[in-house]
Amino acid sequence: MAALDKNLNVEHLAGTLTKIAVPCDGADKFYAGALAYYKYSSTASGKLTVAPAATDRFAGVVAKYVETLAADELVEIVIDGVIGLPAAIANIDALDMGDFLGFDINVGAATDNVADLIPLTGVTLAAGDICIGKAVGIQGGKMLVKLDPKTYTAAGWI
Repeated sequence: MAALDKNLNVEHLAGTLTKIAVPCDGADKFYAGALAYYKYSSTASGKLTVAPAATDRFAGVVAKYVETLAADELVEIVIDGVIGLPAAIANIDALDMGDFLGFDINVGAATDNVADLIPLTGVTLAAGDICIGKAVGIQGGKMLVKLDPKTYTAAGWI
């Protein structure tokens, strides 16, 4: 699927959200609701991107739109809490509540677009698979997701 090209209406629907500001990798558009990643194994390790490489790790969900012009500009992301994502995600429905959501690298690369998420139940895990969190319900036309960022490695989830 294509990279995200507009802001998503991501709502804070339950509990307390934890937000942090992270320096970016370079000039880019960080749309609200986009999935953001930490650069990993490069000279920009620890900096934020929305165009992940296979080695990058999920960081959180972009809290508000920002267009960065250069590296090290700050981008606010949500790293913990329950958020409401658009419920119209083709690969996920009410039967997937309770499943962890993310990307199976054997099927396709991670993206910044929540429309590309899949349930991870039944996936044969491989190093590089990404989990963004757990689907915990549907409310007001939104899919509630408890953020729980992790990446699968040979040693298990980290």
